[in-house]
Amino acid sequence: MGVDLSKPWFKNYPEEVPRSIEYDKRPLQDFLKDAAEKFPDKVAIHFMGKELTYEEVFNSAKKFASYLQGLGLEKGDRVAIMLPNTPQSVISYYGALLGGAVVVQTNPLYTERELEYQ
Repeated sequence: MGVDLSKPWFKNYPEEVPRSIEYDKRPLQDFLKDAAEKFPDKVAIHFMGKELTYEEVFNSAKKFASYLQGLGLEKGDRVAIMLPNTPQSVISYYGALLGGAVVVQTNPLYTERELEYQ
C-alpha cells in the first residue's frame, strides 16, 4: 500500500492498522444512551478518586438537558461550555447534545478578548 502524500503520518502506521474506520451514522449522544442501557453500573468517569457510572452520567446529562430546555433552549441553539476536563464538562457536553443544542467548546483559559472574538 502506497503512502497517501496528503497524510504523511500514515507512513508511521503499522500495516495492520486501518487508515479509516466506518462509524455508525447517528447522533453522538445515542452512544452514551446505549452505554447507560447496556452497562449501567460500569464506571464511565474516574476523576480524583470519584467514579461515575454510565447510568449516572446519562441521568445527569438528561437533567441538564431538561434544565436548558426549561431556559428556552431550542434545537440548533449554540451552547458554549467553558470548563476544564472534569465530570461536569462531560455531563454538560452530553446534556447540551441531548437538549438539541450545538456545543461550542471554549477554552477556560481564554481572556475576555479571545472569548469575544470566538
